[in-house]
Amino acid sequence: MFTLVTSEDIAESASHTPIQRCQRESQRQNKLLDFLPRPAMSQQGPDRCCLSHWTISLARTLQRHGSLAISSSVTAFNVVFHKAIARAEKSEDVKERVGSLTECITFSAFLYTSQGLFEKDKLTFLSQIAFQILLKSNEIDSLELDLLLRFPVDQVYQSPIDFLSVQSWSAIKMISSLDEFRGLDRDIEGSAKRWKKLVESECPEKERFPQEWKNKTSLQRMVILRALRPDRMTYAIRNFVEEKLGSKYVEGTRPDLAKSYEETSPATPIFFILSPGVNPLKDVESLGNKLGFTIDSGKFHNISLGQGQETVAEDTMEKASEQGHWVILQNVHLVAKWLVTLEKLLEKYSTGSHEDYRIFISAEPAASPEEHIIPQGILENSIKITNEPPMGMLANLHAALYNFDQVIGCQLTFSFAGFKQIQSPKIRLLSKSNCA
Repeated sequence: MFTLVTSEDIAESASHTPIQRCQRESQRQNKLLDFLPRPAMSQQGPDRCCLSHWTISLARTLQRHGSLAISSSVTAFNVVFHKAIARAEKSEDVKERVGSLTECITFSAFLYTSQGLFEKDKLTFLSQIAFQILLKSNEIDSLELDLLLRFPVDQVYQSPIDFLSVQSWSAIKMISSLDEFRGLDRDIEGSAKRWKKLVESECPEKERFPQEWKNKTSLQRMVILRALRPDRMTYAIRNFVEEKLGSKYVEGTRPDLAKSYEETSPATPIFFILSPGVNPLKDVESLGNKLGFTIDSGKFHNISLGQGQETVAEDTMEKASEQGHWVILQNVHLVAKWLVTLEKLLEKYSTGSHEDYRIFISAEPAASPEEHIIPQGILENSIKITNEPPMGMLANLHAALYNFDQVIGCQLTFSFAGFKQIQSPKIRLLSKSNCA
């Protein structure tokens, strides 16, 4: 999760202590925890398959709070479920087979759903998957999770320590009244230097907690961190998910259109959710060139909706369904009155069409949930993919490598690794000279 920083912010931050910066950041990043749905108090959760479908339903809620209502039907989940079973590693041992099925179904449902979520919503969705799985397996306590999410601070206490704000100290006093955290306030006062080092660290979520508090569970340490450094909670939750579910859930690589295409059929279009400055046409054309669906061959049709193109789209869809062509319908949000017709055409050609027939659709998200115009039938039967420009060095590097084939990509990766190895001694030498 990235935050836009202006030159004014940098100038202002230069005169602030880490705690003062923490107070400013906490109001922005801590909204994640306030939005998360509260867990049920019962330790008996749904089984993993039901849970996977529940997480897809959560995605619908996230997108309603966002700018495009994403619906997923039971039929769509059923397809994901059965394909995950086919991909799961085979084993003669029943326990190993069940474990493989469970993990494959969970990860497949996560990938299917997260590719249709905006970056700002993915961590909320991912954390709910982790919390619900851990609740089901009794690895975390529901009351402690509820405390982390609600974090009720009813009274205000003046902080006796210079590196903790009134808000942070009040939160410490609140959690210190609970059995699992009793004595925390006294330990912080008694070992102020150790706790100050933790609080003023750039990445406190990676630091070792002082005294016996380092032996607390990951969830309990997150509760303490929310009191001390609420601005780092998004990073702490990401690390928590990586620890409990594995790194593959937090890698955040770009969705692979080729893999998404494998899930499509004449009845299952791909629906691109557009962002400013991003056009999926290039990716679709690139995939079409590899599979033999090009404009030159007459097997790829690109139609930008608007200005009377609806009739052209209807005729093209009929021809493509008979001859097995690809059709991309761009900017369908511009033809609101025609969307009902489009929904009927998609349903009509979902059966009895050529097996190579595919439909790709793109639309911009609405300005508000109340302005959604895309019919639910289109969304439910489509594979949703968000197209956002990459943010940050790692995301841009992934996007750049995505444009190369596997051989060239591997060569570039080894080249970068070699360059880094050569530069590392120079960087360390420069760092030492600067410190001196």
